[in-house]
Amino acid sequence: MRLLASLLVLLSSGGAAFAQRSDVVVTKNEVRAMAPEVLTRRLFGGLAPLVLPIPDRGQPGVRATRPLRSLGFLMRPSRTNWDGVCQTESIAVEFELAGPEAGADTRVRPRRFSSRPLYFVPDAAMLRPPSRADDPDDPTQVEARRAARAEGVCAGVDPRRTHLIGASPEYRLTALRLLLDLGDDARADRATVPLDCGDIRPENARLTDAQCRALFARLRVGDVDTIADCDPPRAVVCHRLSVGGYGVDLLMTPNNQRLTSAKLLSMIVIADSLID
Repeated sequence: MRLLASLLVLLSSGGAAFAQRSDVVVTKNEVRAMAPEVLTRRLFGGLAPLVLPIPDRGQPGVRATRPLRSLGFLMRPSRTNWDGVCQTESIAVEFELAGPEAGADTRVRPRRFSSRPLYFVPDAAMLRPPSRADDPDDPTQVEARRAARAEGVCAGVDPRRTHLIGASPEYRLTALRLLLDLGDDARADRATVPLDCGDIRPENARLTDAQCRALFARLRVGDVDTIADCDPPRAVVCHRLSVGGYGVDLLMTPNNQRLTSAKLLSMIVIADSLID
């Protein structure tokens, strides 16, 4: 986490000057032909070992015709303070013209860095709190061992090859554990809190309780895309997850400590268009 913080400080405070060095000038065609490690060194200098490029090779058989506009990168992952959840950072580098327009051979230079945190769960079982029987030793030593294990697990995952979750602020990550518990309860044919699937079908075709539980049983932590706030009733905290093509609203007590009910919503998915 200290390495991540250091990079973000550099990108936010000195990043603009760092990115606008006159020697960092590239074209889209050069970037697509460049080895990833060469590209990261070119843009990030000594910080390159902390950064993973997301290769931009274009669409097969389609000739590039536009200048380079942006590139994406991910930070090497690390653990968070939330059991079972790892963190990376999405870094976007935006470019501006550094010469006359010449299609994909237009010379450009970095104009701005921006970043946002992303999360992933290597193994849903890691979200469950450990049993005291598993770690009977001194609590301080137990915590140190757990932190070391978590750091090793997170560092061993390539975030470019796993499902990433957008959630900010970080406290919303509590919703992942709650979703895991909801799925477990639904698969065991029990409901510890009220479940509502009223918005999935029209009013004249409301799901039965058993059908609603069956839908909740299909939800997986590994399918979560985003966690955000939703508009709750008065004096209630509400988290909304997009997961498996649905929205899930989790209504919490005002102190965000206990789940009181869960509601399943239908979601409309709009695909992004690819632009060369």
